[in-house]
Amino acid sequence: MSADTGSLNLTWSNLIIDQLLKQGVRYFCLGAGSRSTPLALAIADHPDTQHLVHFDERGVGFHALGYSKATGLPAVIVVTSGTAVANLFPAIMEASNERVPLILLTSDRPHELRDCGANQTCDQIKLFSDYVRWQDDLPCPTTEISERYLATTIAQAVYRSRHGHPGPVHLNCPFREPLFSLSLPPIPDVSPTFYETTQTMPAVSTLERWAECFQDTPKGIIVAGSLPARQKMDPVFQLASILKWPILPDILSQVRSSGYNHEVIRHYDALLKANPSYKPDLVLHLGDRLVSKTLAQWLKTLDCPYFQVSDHPCRQDPDHIVTHRLAVDPSLFCKEIAGFVEERSPTDWFGAWKTASDKMEQHLGAMIDNQADLTEPGIARSLSNSLNPSWSLFIGSSMPIRDTDQFLFPKQPIGPIFGNRGVSGIDGNIATAIGIAQGMQQPTFALFGDLAFLHDINSLAQLRQAQYPVVILVINNHGGGIFSFLPIAQRKDVLEEFFVASHPYNFQNAAELFQIPYFRPHNPRDWEQLFSDLLANPCSAIVEIQTRRAENLLLHQEIQQSVIECLNATHTAT
Repeated sequence: MSADTGSLNLTWSNLIIDQLLKQGVRYFCLGAGSRSTPLALAIADHPDTQHLVHFDERGVGFHALGYSKATGLPAVIVVTSGTAVANLFPAIMEASNERVPLILLTSDRPHELRDCGANQTCDQIKLFSDYVRWQDDLPCPTTEISERYLATTIAQAVYRSRHGHPGPVHLNCPFREPLFSLSLPPIPDVSPTFYETTQTMPAVSTLERWAECFQDTPKGIIVAGSLPARQKMDPVFQLASILKWPILPDILSQVRSSGYNHEVIRHYDALLKANPSYKPDLVLHLGDRLVSKTLAQWLKTLDCPYFQVSDHPCRQDPDHIVTHRLAVDPSLFCKEIAGFVEERSPTDWFGAWKTASDKMEQHLGAMIDNQADLTEPGIARSLSNSLNPSWSLFIGSSMPIRDTDQFLFPKQPIGPIFGNRGVSGIDGNIATAIGIAQGMQQPTFALFGDLAFLHDINSLAQLRQAQYPVVILVINNHGGGIFSFLPIAQRKDVLEEFFVASHPYNFQNAAELFQIPYFRPHNPRDWEQLFSDLLANPCSAIVEIQTRRAENLLLHQEIQQSVIECLNATHTAT
């Protein structure tokens, strides 16, 4: 009985992995553990799998998240039972909110060992609740169930992770002991079930109604929110050119990575801070959420039709201002509706936005680029000037995503820009960036703060397995710099200990521990030379740039005040 059980576990696991491969899934992320032995052996023994093994399940989850963000294909996560499963929860929350496909294979004790005090056993059934799109508690491997059951179950899991409302799916996989046998059973040759896919097209009647509104509105704007890395931007630019509407692009919209375009308003955040009186008669919002609080608050003040297009049914409207919603691919929408509108002549409306933004570019460039010390806004601008399409960029939450949203506007196309904005946590940033590099199959720059680095320091171990290098650019201001910008900064008595979480650490020793090259530039000239060298000779590295929170706050305040003065001077002159 026991020998048969071990062999049956391997046969069952081999069939699961083989069916995943036949469905086009190739990448497997494993946490070390015992109960998952049959699945781990099936992955190790199959010649067509690609895999990462890491000792920290949280890092495993975020690595898989990064890979799936980059490819649009589900990575498979395999972990043992117990707390290993719970450690996946942060990555699953992020994947769910960002609609990133993942497939979870969580190993478990058999049903007779549940709820009876068995070691390393907890209730894993529906653990992730509504954060997964679909879930199933598989039976223990048995000969009494047809192999076709596993084939159709895997087909369903892959399809549910990728289509309709993409996101994580969860298969709980119990195994009895002995977990494996030394004799390797053959992989069952079972034909897979394939789900054919369709593309949702906007209805012609909808296009006609919306096009009539757009044609009758010369004073419109296009807000580009967060969009997947694979989104095509040319149809967006074409529609904006036809309508003569300005594009206000979020840092994660992929508009930025497409390079400079005439319709793009590069410094809308600074412009709206200085002069929020611009009043469009219609807003077309492509994609999802926005980083810029300034833009979001300004949109909330408008009293006009608000059209939103995103490729899913979920509400992305925290201020409840959307009046017309279409669930379709934004790029496809722009391509289709362009045939229903006529091209306009240049307008004063667009010209006013463009003139002010170009003035802002000159002013901010002169102010930020001439700083004697390395600054956080300066680092964001430096990425604009040097990155190229052969590199991806991952940006951490908190201050880095805000600074890049305000100051990173590449003049030439660069690789796609990523961030974890589903729930905007600072956990898992290192692992996510490494997963993105492997999924994109190109080197990646990762920019985040010191607390995010400390939070995920275990994931530096993944760099030893990474085929594609990751340069981690960590801004170390010895705490949570964003709290200097929040109202709690007025409570000086509690700020440092209870909110900033200030610390004395630098990261050279961490680099030495994980045998990663370490650099610490001390001025803009050092940084520019190092940046140039890393671009020319990609390798995994940690680059630490130390700044001071008080000086950073003061610089941001000076930038905002000077922008207001610059815009006022421009209006006076005209």
